[in-house]
Amino acid sequence: MSNESLSGKSSVIARTFSAKDINSILKHPYIWPRVSDKGQNIDEYEPPMKGNHYLYGEGVLFILHAVGDDVKIHANVLPEKREVAEGAAVIALKYAFEEMKALRVIALIPSE
Repeated sequence: MSNESLSGKSSVIARTFSAKDINSILKHPYIWPRVSDKGQNIDEYEPPMKGNHYLYGEGVLFILHAVGDDVKIHANVLPEKREVAEGAAVIALKYAFEEMKALRVIALIPSE
């Protein structure tokens, strides 16, 4: 499953190592206020690559990282792409269990 497109329920996401892809979601005006630290400079932000798995698709980004036997998933979905969020989330969960060997998954989803 690693390094190839993952698809399901009208969603296609793939693991990315591209800061450009990652920042296209995280620095979006809707997402940034929900994921950044108060006062954090958007122009200076670079996504931490070490230890993170980024699953990216058009309008969606899931950030996965292991915490012991658990995997935390941070879900980031642009408002205009919510129709693909469910399918993308299923793919991200499958990735966490199959590729990262998670025993439990903890989802972190910003509020509206």
